[in-house]
Amino acid sequence: MAERIPLNWARGSRISLTGISPRPECSVDGRIQEAAAFLPDLALNLTLPICFADGEAPYLIGREGFFDRFSITLDKKKRRTLFRSTR
Repeated sequence: MAERIPLNWARGSRISLTGISPRPECSVDGRIQEAAAFLPDLALNLTLPICFADGEAPYLIGREGFFDRFSITLDKKKRRTLFRSTR
């Protein structure tokens, strides 16, 4: 995935990614890098930390950078998520 953006995997800060299992065989190598993001509807440029896993790991959205800029409401009944800018 890093190559698709394109970012150089080896230049990222190394991190060990684990889930709920404490077993070493359940962890994978990861790299944290920064990526530019643009939200056209808000004309907002962001620089976000992004983590890439080496191996079988699901894609997850992080909180840092993005969630810091918004108040977020999850409305399960109406099946929607609302983002309100905090700045």
